[in-house]
Amino acid sequence: MIKLPAPQKEDPKPDDGAPVARGRFCNNDGRHRVSTSDFLRWRLGLRKEAGDKGRPVWEAIPLQEARCFDGDSQPGITWIGHATLLYQLRGLTLLTDPIFSSLPNIKRHQPPALSLGALPELDAVLISHNHMDHLDRHSVMGLSRDQLFVVPLGMASWFHRRGRRHVVELDWWESVRLGDYRITFVPAQHWSRRSVLDENRSLWGGFVVEGPDTALYYSGDTAYFEGFAEIGERLKPEVALLPIGAYTPRWIMQGQHLDPTEALQAFGDLGAKVLLPIHWGCFRLSEEPLGEPPAWLEALAKEKGLEEQVHLWPIGGGYPLKASARVVKGHTL
Repeated sequence: MIKLPAPQKEDPKPDDGAPVARGRFCNNDGRHRVSTSDFLRWRLGLRKEAGDKGRPVWEAIPLQEARCFDGDSQPGITWIGHATLLYQLRGLTLLTDPIFSSLPNIKRHQPPALSLGALPELDAVLISHNHMDHLDRHSVMGLSRDQLFVVPLGMASWFHRRGRRHVVELDWWESVRLGDYRITFVPAQHWSRRSVLDENRSLWGGFVVEGPDTALYYSGDTAYFEGFAEIGERLKPEVALLPIGAYTPRWIMQGQHLDPTEALQAFGDLGAKVLLPIHWGCFRLSEEPLGEPPAWLEALAKEKGLEEQVHLWPIGGGYPLKASARVVKGHTL
């Protein structure tokens, strides 16, 4: 039987864990998504929000065949599409939020840049939360039955029911160690639901992967919140993978998704060196055009002089990581 890595707290604070009220997880500031009735008003067209016609839009979504890395000689990150990322690091290969199929009643406009069958052997799969565009049953079932999954609190049973037994649950600010790497589950401003009755019964969040060369922050789905500054202060990520799509109308989406202006604000709070924008171009989950998020972010980066830090990549694009020994809390990772 495979021995699973044990969760541990790294220099914990008394309030590190996610708050819970009446058996359901909460955001740190108590904010929640809009009500079901407001959501239905939006979907039924009963409340409109005028779009900003002045924002730039890319007419075509860039897509290329995925470039994979040899983690030993050249570590790097490959964007497979939406929020699915392949980390190929020295001695560690990870996949985030795998979705290689379409969504029920939602068209996939761009195919995954790498097929499930073309994936290298994975050390672990990181799941940020249980929404269907981040936790896809078909993709999970297409991975090895012996695959290790690192998931938020409350999600292990979903995997166990599908015959996946190697699952580690984490609360906010808990970590697991895999070889030379520490993987920490960090807060996000979002929510969870898989069915009518299970809203917020499982947690949501992001991951910081710290290793000898770099620290990578993947936020999962999140709205803007004050927690970005704390993540930056405590874990000092150098590369930030932040979502920039699915943000209109704001009266619905502001409490759950970043827009490009907020993504840049979060990037500044984190103190990271590079921003890699994700969660755009594949699924139209809101009202803005698919090509608006990257075009708007590009314009903002030019306006603020951040062209060197904001890396606008195509779906299938790769980002090589430079070696630089990291020192955290007095120890070289």
